Amino acid sequence: MTQESVRQSVKSSRGESGQSIILLTFAFVALMLIVGLAIDLGMVYIERIRLSRACDAAALAAASELPNEQEAQRRAIEALAHNGYDLTNSVININDLPYANPAGAKVTIDINTEEYQAQGQTDTADRIRVYGVSIVRLNIMQLIGIPEAPVTWRAVAENVNHLDIALVLDRSGSMQEDTICFGCYERGDSIYPSGDRYPLRWPNNGHLDPWPNGPPPPCDAADPIVSGGNYTLVMEAEFYDNTTHPYGREYTELGDTYWALQRPSESTSDVCDDRTCGSSSLDPSGSDQRGAYMMHMPHGDAGTPYLSVNDDTPRLDYQVALQPGTYYVFVRGQGGAGFIDDPDQGGDTAKTIHWGMDGSYRGRTENFDNLRQGGFNEPVIDSDSWRWTRLSGNVNLTGAATRTLNIWAGGLGFRLDKIILTTDYYYNPSGVGPGETHGRDEDGLACNPCNPGYGLDLSEPYNCDNRRDDLYDDDQPLRFLMEAAKDFIARLDPRVDQVGLVTYSNRATIDQYLQCLVQDGDDCTDFDAIVDAIDAMVADGGTNIPDGIRQGMEVFAHENSRGAAAHMIILMTDGQTNQTDGLPSACWAEDLWPNQSGETTAQRRSRDCVVYYANQAKETGYVIYAISLGQQADLELLDYIAEETGGQHYNTPHAEDLSEIFNSIADHIFLRLIE
Repeated sequence: MTQESVRQSVKSSRGESGQSIILLTFAFVALMLIVGLAIDLGMVYIERIRLSRACDAAALAAASELPNEQEAQRRAIEALAHNGYDLTNSVININDLPYANPAGAKVTIDINTEEYQAQGQTDTADRIRVYGVSIVRLNIMQLIGIPEAPVTWRAVAENVNHLDIALVLDRSGSMQEDTICFGCYERGDSIYPSGDRYPLRWPNNGHLDPWPNGPPPPCDAADPIVSGGNYTLVMEAEFYDNTTHPYGREYTELGDTYWALQRPSESTSDVCDDRTCGSSSLDPSGSDQRGAYMMHMPHGDAGTPYLSVNDDTPRLDYQVALQPGTYYVFVRGQGGAGFIDDPDQGGDTAKTIHWGMDGSYRGRTENFDNLRQGGFNEPVIDSDSWRWTRLSGNVNLTGAATRTLNIWAGGLGFRLDKIILTTDYYYNPSGVGPGETHGRDEDGLACNPCNPGYGLDLSEPYNCDNRRDDLYDDDQPLRFLMEAAKDFIARLDPRVDQVGLVTYSNRATIDQYLQCLVQDGDDCTDFDAIVDAIDAMVADGGTNIPDGIRQGMEVFAHENSRGAAAHMIILMTDGQTNQTDGLPSACWAEDLWPNQSGETTAQRRSRDCVVYYANQAKETGYVIYAISLGQQADLELLDYIAEETGGQHYNTPHAEDLSEIFNSIADHIFLRLIE
């Protein structure tokens, strides 16, 4: 390469280097502008969030005091200060008149009730407006001539005090008292908590240690039956020493199963002199005339039957003192729900029960024909279905020992009344069988006064009170609904509000038209007629939600309804809509809701009708607030109708939460942001 070409190459390189520096400088400046712009816009966004929250909070707080306008204005100023906009940093105007004007303030907030007054009269406003303007000082944007940017927010809140409300309440069969022990509680003449509990009998001394009146029946000294060289023990199923699967709702999920105490629904509970009672040979036996038994129950409407045993199979344990010999097991029971004759599994699930010793499996139902069937979700048992049957298998003991007899669940709803463990292979029990031979483990549940089955209040000295255990007071949907609805009504003002009542099961009925401004030509001062109608609710039948909505709208078509009032339907249900009784075919003429796998024609039509009447409510300006209890309700459908009509859907798994939900709805409908 010549010297000249080298010089040209160096000059070219220097020129390109200079151009790169210039390009990098421009790129750096552009990047800084972009970053600066992002920072400035971020500041504007943050201030908008702060201002919107402050104005919304101030408007809602103030609306709660309306129509007292002065107090509402005071609450608005208080809420603004709580959110960072106080008299020291914000210009505040009330009804276009200056209230505070600090020097250098960058925020101006206008509070106005005057424009919402009735005919210019003070203390008649039912709305309040809070309008804020905040000036945000910019940094990088100043370089291009934009030193600051205004942020604005407008909030208008309303205190609705002229309400026409239709309560549309579910009284289907699933809303009835749902204690875990069907016969352990009977409802009284009035609503909860009246009624009678029927726990297992415990000696009337109230203490376990010592036993001045003797131990409870299962804990007497063991008294086995010895006859013809055979050794026999008899156990009442309800006096178990341990169970592997607790029944409390806090321990279970939908589909889980467990053993639970049950008692017949009878009106007598006389204490027996003998160790085994029962008003006839067809009733369950027990320590009193009412009798008792154990049942394999599901949490919810479905569960798993067990043709074989695994770690998930619920189990009952009984401590037994045995002599040498080969032992066989007889049980007095009833088959459960459903019938599945499975040749591969060797029998009928509904009539299956299993047993073992010390956790080792031994056998199960041997002769299915000996047992009859009942069900699992009926409060009254079929007394004609109690039968004795022998279970397959045996256990051979070479020496005397205290062992643990295991009883595993099989059929869903299987009822177990009494168990016999005997060395007599040909034993043939009948009726209620022989009396219990006792001898339970003093450390087991049968001998523990804190066993919920005894239902005792032993806060002292044992720190247990089982009077409200789930056996007697579990899910009480109708009771809690009635109390929640009455508490909600108590928040209404009979001088300005009205409420009507619709209840539904297979069909809906209007129990009370709108009360209470004028009733029978006279001024009305309370909602007693509505409260009395709620107290009269009785659970029965299916679930017809669309007819409930339809009749709710009929309440608003009555002459008592007021055109200027806010019209709201509060709909409550615990299940899926499944009825169309009383509905015109027009409501299911179109597929308005997606079909679901396995649904019946009635369910499909009923869902379409729910949407049909919800659409009518929307067109008429009626707002629907929906409340669902449990996960078996049509949650998506209720979400839809509430959202479409401008309401809200609330769901809870627990009936005791209904009152809180009704209170939330009251808060929402009385006070709401409309802008």
